[in-house]
Amino acid sequence: MKRILLFMMLIVLLLTSCHSLKKDLDNPDLTPEEFFQKAQEAVIDWNRYKLAIQFYEEFMRRYPDMKNKIIEAEYEIAFIKF
Repeated sequence: MKRILLFMMLIVLLLTSCHSLKKDLDNPDLTPEEFFQKAQEAVIDWNRYKLAIQFYEEFMRRYPDMKNKIIEAEYEIAFIKF
């Protein structure tokens, strides 16, 4: 019984954590650094590669003048797809 309860709590925790990352994608106040941090969290903590790519693509859409960071975002996307 304890194992089932523990397992259910873990599932709920994982689902709410992943959902909060997706909500962050729509946050208009994210800084460039926060986009990269959220993308890295999506990959490292949750193995959510598509979500990480979405963070990088949204960063490139919102900050088109940050050429060095765009190159970094493109590199990260290529690395994820490789």
